[in-house]
Amino acid sequence: MVSIKRLTKLLHYFTRIVCYHAVLVLPFIVFGLLAYISFDINHPLINIITLMWIILVFLAFMLFIDAFVGKFAFEVELKSEAERRLMPISSLRGITIIKKNISRLLFLSFFTFIAIAISFAFYLLSLVLGLLPLVIVATSLILIAFGLAILIKQPKLPVVEIGALLDFYSPIEFKVYIDNMFQDTIPSILDPVSYMKFDDWVDYVRNLIKIPEGVDASTALERAIEKILLMFYLNIKFPKTINDEIVRKEIAELLKNPKDIEKLQKPETETIYDFNDLKKFIDKLHETAPEITLIVDRLFFTLRDNLKQFKTSELFFDVLAPEITKGTNGINTYIFLFNNSEKYIDKPRPIRIRIFAPDFEPNQLSIDLSLDPKGTFKIESNKLPIYAKEGEDIVGKLSEILQIGDGIWIRLIPKNYGTKIITVLIEEQGKIIASRQFSITIKRNITDFLKKIIGSGSILSGIATSILRLAIIP
Repeated sequence: MVSIKRLTKLLHYFTRIVCYHAVLVLPFIVFGLLAYISFDINHPLINIITLMWIILVFLAFMLFIDAFVGKFAFEVELKSEAERRLMPISSLRGITIIKKNISRLLFLSFFTFIAIAISFAFYLLSLVLGLLPLVIVATSLILIAFGLAILIKQPKLPVVEIGALLDFYSPIEFKVYIDNMFQDTIPSILDPVSYMKFDDWVDYVRNLIKIPEGVDASTALERAIEKILLMFYLNIKFPKTINDEIVRKEIAELLKNPKDIEKLQKPETETIYDFNDLKKFIDKLHETAPEITLIVDRLFFTLRDNLKQFKTSELFFDVLAPEITKGTNGINTYIFLFNNSEKYIDKPRPIRIRIFAPDFEPNQLSIDLSLDPKGTFKIESNKLPIYAKEGEDIVGKLSEILQIGDGIWIRLIPKNYGTKIITVLIEEQGKIIASRQFSITIKRNITDFLKKIIGSGSILSGIATSILRLAIIP
């Protein structure tokens, strides 16, 4: 099984790096050489062109094989998970989207190969029969293959890799109220299979963590998960400052037996995520929802550079949204609030969030929220080190802030293109206590538009040229 997975990985990386790019480039080299020799099938360069065409057929075939193996591996994975969990995995929401995208990849890869194979057949016939129109038909079919290939979206990882299905999945549900920064947002960007395995990992961690005195098991688990995921993010963001050893030490402190860190770092069973798998999900979160990780960055720099201001403010409030976005599919906006008031140490702090977003849908929102009590949170130091073996540091305080803080994660759909203004107001007892106003520029997604136009145009021009040339064959 291991050897099959390894071969599958090698096949995928070979096709992604070599085959896919070659299928996009070689057709133009072949066409350029044929044009250079004026389509003279008796020219000395014809042998080189023939060799390149053979290579092109082989690479296109490998591209198709990779897509076929990927679809097969996905179906095996679904069947395996269904048998292990005794439930119909295929009925989960989001599985249909993944199946559709995998089938689309297989469809495009197959017909890319077919177009190139047929073009080579016409090319060979032109050499045997000495018919120039057949050469031109062959090159026209290569244009069709290029048009199909450019529409292919190659996944970054082979399907047998953990996290590979994320490339075939677009999030369809987002949690609005965010109590735990990472634990409440990462599941939103995971595909259904990865989501179930993430739940398995949470259950696995549940059995290893210690429960502090006076803290219920559920809260202890939430805090532990949040701290673990935060440490992974900081390790990715600041690898030299928050190195692997510091990550291990901080996580080990959460466990009943510190030696169990080995079980977390590399679980004995492959169905439980290890550290590297979880880091992939952190990366995916940053790619899919950068507003979530950016708020962590802002808090980090606030504690480092503006600690005095943070300590004296009764409410930390920030809004994260992209400054520029392409397309009208929607933008994610994240509002983070941290209750730092001495009046609300042991009781919730009721506030109201008002959002005004002209030219968006919805264009107005009003959300009532009870911020968590401040509790025992306090910063004694006037300057915090990033990490300290003892005493206060940014890592520790940042973890506490994320656990106490509350967030609202909303999706706004722009009605048209251009620069828009969004206003966010925070009200307490009928008075505005904080506000933010920011602009977002909505641009057309020219890259995807051109890709579709070039792909479709190449296919249509290739078909038209083939029909015309076949019609005039004597």
